[in-house]
Amino acid sequence: DGTQINFAQLRGKTVVVNFWAPWCGPCVEEMPDLNALHKEYAGRKVEFVGIGIDSANNIQQFIKKIPVSYPLAVAGFAGTELSRNFGNAAGGLPYTVIIAPDGTVSYRKMGRVSPDELRAALPRS
Repeated sequence: DGTQINFAQLRGKTVVVNFWAPWCGPCVEEMPDLNALHKEYAGRKVEFVGIGIDSANNIQQFIKKIPVSYPLAVAGFAGTELSRNFGNAAGGLPYTVIIAPDGTVSYRKMGRVSPDELRAALPRS
């Protein structure tokens, strides 16, 4: 909706960052799982953020069909370079990272991520 995400508000929390695109089949397939996990971890110090590699218009059209409850940022095609900064050497999608409360990347996954993989990498409480 054009609102900027203030990443400073996420300090001290575990943050799941998912790089995705509406035209990426595996990205679309994992979004309901990510949305369910976002709801499951509500009330804990875990936040989810999707970073869309496409235009704002395409992402807005997409979420009308597949709504999610976690924030989605629009990075455009520059998001691919941003994902490389998190270790995505190939620049492929989907790409998921978990950033620990101290700011270090504690988990990286190229390709579709399963709920069980994320649960194992996320804090228990």
